[in-house]
Order: sequence, then structure tokens, then C-alpha cells
Amino acid sequence: MKEKQYKIGLMIHDKEMEQSLSHLGDSLSCVLICRYVTFATLEQIVAQFEQINHVDAIVAYSRFATQVRELTSIPVITIPLSEYDFAQALSKAMEKGHHVAYIDMSTLTLSSDQRNYSGIAALVGCEDFRHYICPDSQQYENILKIAIQEGADVILAGSTYAAERTRKHGIPFELLSI
Repeated sequence: MKEKQYKIGLMIHDKEMEQSLSHLGDSLSCVLICRYVTFATLEQIVAQFEQINHVDAIVAYSRFATQVRELTSIPVITIPLSEYDFAQALSKAMEKGHHVAYIDMSTLTLSSDQRNYSGIAALVGCEDFRHYICPDSQQYENILKIAIQEGADVILAGSTYAAERTRKHGIPFELLSI
């Protein structure tokens, strides 16, 4: 009896994660639909998974997983952002500037409790840290401009979309890589 082949759709931008997930065994094949979510809407990505690739499950970071679940009946596996991941990215951002702004594209990225971010910032020695919540990508530019006006000289970008928009403004950024 032949073993079932599972097709997993990956919504990731981390090369190490992509490589490790794409070599999970003979019974599992991975389809990388979008390394960079910037070029398509979530609806378009889900449609590709459903209609073109017919995947059995989707792997997504927490900031997208909740939204993707609302768009499909395909099971969604969530990769959470840990405090360690956030602290590492924040430390790298501090090497590029002193006034760090994290523009969070989702209130579900780490925790709905914003004090977690401030606590992590204090632990890594970031004295000027501001957390902005961006409910959708259309509002990113406006929130980025507010962060810059309020003194941000480096942006902790939670997605490649955020990184690309930040780059256009000439502001250094660190991509939050999970």
C-alpha cells in the first residue's frame, strides 16, 4: 500500500525555515507559494493554495494564520513568534539606531498584552522603544510617518511588506525573522 503524499503550503519568508520544512520526508512535499507576502493579497494566496496546488495544510506565522483560517477550510498550522525571536531582532535593530519603532501588522503577533514588548525592550537595553499597531497594510505608510515624526530612527519590520515600505523612506530597518 502506497503511503499518502501530503502537500503543505508554506507562507514564510525565512530561508532556514523554508529549507527545513521542505525536507521533512518522502511522504511530505512542500509548496512555497509566497516567500514574500507583499506581492499578493491573502485572498490571492489562499486561492492559489486551494485551486492551483490543492494543498492539505498551510503553514503560516501567527500574524497571518488567524486571517488565513477565516478564508479557507484548509487546516492552518501556526508558527508563533517567541519572545526570544523578538529580543534577537530588537537587538539587531539597536545596532542600526537608538529610537526603535515596531510597527506590528497584527495584534496577535506575540501577545495582545503590549507590556510584553516593552519588557523585552527593557531586558535588551532598548531605552527608546515604541510599539505601533497597524490593523491593515493600507495604513502602514501613515503609521510609519507617525513613527518617524515621533523620532524613530530604525524600524523593526514584522514583514517584508513593512521592510519594503520602510526602505522607500530611507529609514534603516531590521526584519523580524522567525
